[in-house]
Amino acid sequence: MPAFSPPFLRRLLPRQLTAQLALFTALMLLFAIVGHTLFTTLKQAEKEETALLNNMNTQLQNLAVSSAGFLLTRDYSAVERLLLLSAHHSDIRALRVVGNNHQVVTQVLHTPGQKPQAVFDFLTLTPPANPQPIWLDAQGQTLAGHAFTWKADRLVLWRSLSEYGYNGALQLEVGTEALKDDLSNLIRDGILFALIAGSLSVILLIGVLHRPVRVVREAARFAGELTSKLGEQMPEYKGAAEIEELVNALNETSLWLYTKEMSLSAANQRMEAVFGNISDALFTVNADAMVESANAAACNLFGYAEHELVGLSAAQLLPDWEHLAPAEGDDKVQAETTALRANGRSFPADLTLSRFTLYGMPYRIAVARDISERKQAELHLKRTTSRLSALIENLQAGILVEDEERRIVLINRAQCRLFGIQATPESLIGQDCAATVEVMQTQFAAAGSFPARIDDILAARQTVVGEELPLADGRVLERDFVPIRVAGADYGHLWQYRDITPRKQAEASMRQARDVAENANRMKSEFLANMSHEIRTPMNGVIGMTDLALDTDLTPEQREYLDLVKSSAQHLLGIINEILDFSKIEAGKLTLSHEAFSLRPMLEETLRSLEIRAKEKNLFLTLEMGDELPKHITTDPGRIRQVLVNLIGNAIKFTNQGGVSVSVDRTGCEQPDCLHLCVRDSGIGIAQEKLGSIFDAFTQADGSITRKYGGTGLGLTISSKLVGLMGGRIWVESRLAEPPAREQHPGRPPGGPSHSWGGPANDLEGHGTRFHFLLPYSPLDSEEGEEEAIVITGLNILLAEENPVNRKLAITLLEKLGHRVRVVGDDEPAVAAYAPGHFDLILMDIMTPGSDGMNALDQFRAIDAANNNGGGQRTPIIAITSQSERRDMEGFQEGRADGYVTKPIRFDELKREITRVIMET
Repeated sequence: MPAFSPPFLRRLLPRQLTAQLALFTALMLLFAIVGHTLFTTLKQAEKEETALLNNMNTQLQNLAVSSAGFLLTRDYSAVERLLLLSAHHSDIRALRVVGNNHQVVTQVLHTPGQKPQAVFDFLTLTPPANPQPIWLDAQGQTLAGHAFTWKADRLVLWRSLSEYGYNGALQLEVGTEALKDDLSNLIRDGILFALIAGSLSVILLIGVLHRPVRVVREAARFAGELTSKLGEQMPEYKGAAEIEELVNALNETSLWLYTKEMSLSAANQRMEAVFGNISDALFTVNADAMVESANAAACNLFGYAEHELVGLSAAQLLPDWEHLAPAEGDDKVQAETTALRANGRSFPADLTLSRFTLYGMPYRIAVARDISERKQAELHLKRTTSRLSALIENLQAGILVEDEERRIVLINRAQCRLFGIQATPESLIGQDCAATVEVMQTQFAAAGSFPARIDDILAARQTVVGEELPLADGRVLERDFVPIRVAGADYGHLWQYRDITPRKQAEASMRQARDVAENANRMKSEFLANMSHEIRTPMNGVIGMTDLALDTDLTPEQREYLDLVKSSAQHLLGIINEILDFSKIEAGKLTLSHEAFSLRPMLEETLRSLEIRAKEKNLFLTLEMGDELPKHITTDPGRIRQVLVNLIGNAIKFTNQGGVSVSVDRTGCEQPDCLHLCVRDSGIGIAQEKLGSIFDAFTQADGSITRKYGGTGLGLTISSKLVGLMGGRIWVESRLAEPPAREQHPGRPPGGPSHSWGGPANDLEGHGTRFHFLLPYSPLDSEEGEEEAIVITGLNILLAEENPVNRKLAITLLEKLGHRVRVVGDDEPAVAAYAPGHFDLILMDIMTPGSDGMNALDQFRAIDAANNNGGGQRTPIIAITSQSERRDMEGFQEGRADGYVTKPIRFDELKREITRVIMET
């Protein structure tokens, strides 16, 4: 019994510890079981309440789903039957359906022990806005809160039917008798269990404590006799932990004097184990400067056996011992010194000396480490740093290295020289970089933004290379920034400044020279393009009048002379076309048309135009076309014809025997709408080293070729550019080989199923050159490609042409087509002579010197608009132009001209264009 217990408790409580513990345990157990019972009852009440709510809400949900349809159809008898079936649940007391006017539509009441009954009543109920559970007492009063209490007699649940289309609600009343019965049984069972458990616990506790209490009494007696029984021990006890600890403590106290020496010995052994396994050399020195103990690492470092090292003077290991030993006030000294091995050799050592006291005696413990490798590395680093410093000092670029606190670590003389810093690099080391930046800032053209830019670069910590910085004196510097990182840690920044003023001046000079060259090239291209009209106007007269003369009755000698004139003119026109096309390609002014045409007739017509040249050299000329090719396609037929004429013309030029073959298929095409065209010959071939430059401008395989065969060297270049503009690709295969002699086949005119002029295509295998090009196209239905042969005659045509030769040629061609022609000089007389309704067509040269063709076209359209009051009728206009103006045709045809023909005017082209324009307008 505690001494501080009240007197009445001391009288009531039993004296024996066993009885006190039994009573206390019984009371505690009783309180615990009762508390647990109450807690369990509350939890069970919550669970049963939750289960009741879930069950009833489910019932209400199912009832709402089932009754909604009947309510919407006003089948209240079906609703009543449904409520009667649902009310058979033992806990349900009432089910009601409330309409939109808060009147009870139907209700079913269920009294315990009786069947549910439908009861008619003029009852008015208002569904709550918030459908929470409502608990009612026996008098029907609503209880506070939404949780179950013992006063609750009924549970009321509401369910809105608005989500099912009925403006009303369901009410469900549930009795709480079953819930209260379950809780009452739980409380009664818990109290009964507490009483039984308490009684059994008291009986069991007395039996369990009998042996421990006996041991406690024996321990008390042993403790009282301990001074006379040192070394003796109580019998071992296995039971309660506290009593077991008490017995063990008494036994340990009895053996303390005996175990003290054993404990000290074990401690010494542990110390020696730690001491001997340290990797650094470790030894202790006593007050007499003698080594008293040493580990294995110390023996290995100094080259002594352990028995030799112990007892040795510390000065024999460390010659500077007297200077290294800690003074009286120092507990620890760390230094680099020289140590001696047993063989007399010295080595650099890192030494740490610490002072400690043992049993009142002063001792020093020394930790030594061989730093020979580190010293060698430092020496190597020093030499490397010296070379690096020399290199940095001799750099033309300015170098500035700073640490993370922006203190200068390294700066060279070039940096000081670039920015006019008067201090020496050595004096700036270790200083704050801010002062140096202020001096540098004054040199820049944008001095105000210089510090902010430095801060932005440092904040981003990203490498910056080649940032250009103009200075106030006109110089330009280039800056690099590199953040210094080692193993993921930041150690500073490297800045490098280079004077790039000479380079910028050179770049400016190069740009100026390039601009001059580009301007000159542009002027050349524009000059050549603008000369097209002036060149083609006389050529139109020469070729046109020659064609007209050849259509007359001539003597053989006259016809021969005119054929030579026409051939020379055509050759000259080809050279002019190549030069002008090349100039337009260089100027970026060459455009492509997009026309529908028949593929085979175009190819046959192209080969037929070269037939005479092949016949002159006794060469055969063949065309091979695959069966899978389309009949009609949409692309630029004129440019395809130009490429083929260039390639076939070259093949004929450089082939002396054999022939030339053109094949068309889909080999190598990666898309469906694509053609593969190949021009093969059995000519002299091209050396492999020349194939790479064969498409370069003004380039031929050999300089002697120009002297022997002629040509400008632009044909393949133009062909390559045209194929590229059409979205295709061109390449060449060739080898130098001498073809075997064979029988020569004379040429024959085109026709027949073979599409061959002079010989078979298989005679070309393995000889000469092959030009391939892939050409994409737009597909076209066959019906779209067919053109009806229509010839229009008898038109009244107003012709505006100043050149007398071209005027004569145009008049002759138009009259041959059966038209009537009125001729005027240029655009002004043409506008003056024009009267709407008097002419069916206007044919006008839009590039007449001293006139404005565009302005004349606008005047014609203005006259038409005024005459028709803005209506759509107008006289069609065909413009006469050269190829260089084809790029302007889209502009002419946007509300101005309806078509155009190019010089030199060809009879068939003029006839087709007149027919097309008249038919369309």
